[in-house]
Amino acid sequence: MLDTSQPDELQRMVNVNDILLNTYSQQCLDAGYMSMINQLQNTSWEGPQSEGGRQWTYQTCVEFGFFQSSDDARQPFGNNFPTS
Repeated sequence: MLDTSQPDELQRMVNVNDILLNTYSQQCLDAGYMSMINQLQNTSWEGPQSEGGRQWTYQTCVEFGFFQSSDDARQPFGNNFPTS
């Protein structure tokens, strides 16, 4: 995301998305909220979240306080959620 050789911030986000899709052999990224909830509700050992996704979501949201922030001027998400 911080590759300054690619000045277009949107293209940098596209590049990251392409890397993720290629890594997981996916054709598109379903970033819908209900899709995420449905995946997290699947508690079977064969489910897509069985490799630790449910645990990671719980830990980052409840135990760790893993909060995103926008204090860095080089990030593309605006400044609507600073840490202070």
